[in-house]
Amino acid sequence: MSSMKRTLALVPAAGLLALAAAGPATAATGDTYQAQLSSMNKSGASGTAQVTVLDGNRLRVQINSRGFLPGQPHAAHIHFAPEASHSCPTAAADTDGNGFISTPEGIPAYGEINLSLTTEGDVSPAAALAVENFPTADDGTISYDRTFDIPSTLDPANLGDAVIVQHGIDVNGNGMYDMEAPIGASPLNPQLPAEATHPAACGALNMMPAGGAATGAGSTAGSLDTGLLAGGALAMAAGGVLLLRRRTAGEQ
Repeated sequence: MSSMKRTLALVPAAGLLALAAAGPATAATGDTYQAQLSSMNKSGASGTAQVTVLDGNRLRVQINSRGFLPGQPHAAHIHFAPEASHSCPTAAADTDGNGFISTPEGIPAYGEINLSLTTEGDVSPAAALAVENFPTADDGTISYDRTFDIPSTLDPANLGDAVIVQHGIDVNGNGMYDMEAPIGASPLNPQLPAEATHPAACGALNMMPAGGAATGAGSTAGSLDTGLLAGGALAMAAGGVLLLRRRTAGEQ
């Protein structure tokens, strides 16, 4: 079957990104944080996440989740702000009353982006919309496992109050990101489909007791639930321009 790809430029909405203040890496080597990721915006997505501090200045992030729109990239981030409630937004966050929580509407709960969970390259907030570097849910599931240096935008001491958010929903069930009703264009940029930028799953990180979680090397099966137990603002550094690939429902 023939396929078609449409590429859109993503331009940040001014003022949506506030970088977390850099601080000393006070988290101890081996500290582990876990989150149960629960569905947002009626996505049906869920999963588990684990974040482990390695050598004081490196992180290993593992996510196993399911129920995502297949064949599309799904951005994910670690969020934190001192003034946030360090939680996932509830229905009360839907301030425009359209029945869905947008990424800006979720900021008071989970805070701004501190770290972008890309599969390669930059992991700072500057890569927040590098969608080509985020996992694609080829069969509706996402398995993410990456170890990287901690950027200055994330203080490891804040991980216990941080929140993981995964994005990308299919509101009208047509198997693709589009501008159609009921949510139309993204509040971040009218050229973007809101389906691509709305939160799909969210979970607050909690520190695990010493010895309470397996943190050894290997696949995520050694430290995350392999059964995928059920339980953003999307912005980028000023001047950044990144690309989102949209696929038609018939793409192979």
